[in-house]
Amino acid sequence: MVHKGHSAWYFCHAFVFVFKAVCGGSFIYIALFTH
Repeated sequence: MVHKGHSAWYFCHAFVFVFKAVCGGSFIYIALFTH
């Protein structure tokens, strides 16, 4: 099993990655459909 600290670290990075992907995707979506 993975240590709790490592699991929290991984979850945090995964959350940031998803957040960036969503923000980036939304930005691209807006940029494409407003030009």
